Amino acid sequence: FHFMSHLEQAIRNRAKFNEGLKGKQLQQQENGQILGINFMGISLFLEIFQNMSRSECQAMGLDMSGVLGSNDHFFTLSHSNVGMEWVVKQIVVPQTKTRACALIDLFLGIEHLGVVCVAPATDFHSYTWQEKCCDTFGALSSALPV
Repeated sequence: FHFMSHLEQAIRNRAKFNEGLKGKQLQQQENGQILGINFMGISLFLEIFQNMSRSECQAMGLDMSGVLGSNDHFFTLSHSNVGMEWVVKQIVVPQTKTRACALIDLFLGIEHLGVVCVAPATDFHSYTWQEKCCDTFGALSSALPV
């Protein structure tokens, strides 16, 4: 039962990406302020890719070769050893290319746990392609204000 409720929540969270784009003008600035994805947006992103089954990964077109072992049944991005290059090429580019938008545009107008996911940027964080995504997201989680 717990698995089904988690799966249903994950499906609702994934649907937020599409809902956030409806009727929105794609933008990255508001009133002259640069916008950024905040901690709640990062948190939502990680929840979307938490405990995904092999079939869910395949349905999203994720190349799981070398990511999931033969005994692994679920994929959780925040605990994965994949590099940020994999995250960008496997998740970000396909999601943004098909919608002709930037990653931030997918989060515009979305709230997670009652907090908007995009707000005026207060910090800039960089990463390298080779860096493990679990390290990047861990650093973001500890550095970004809630």
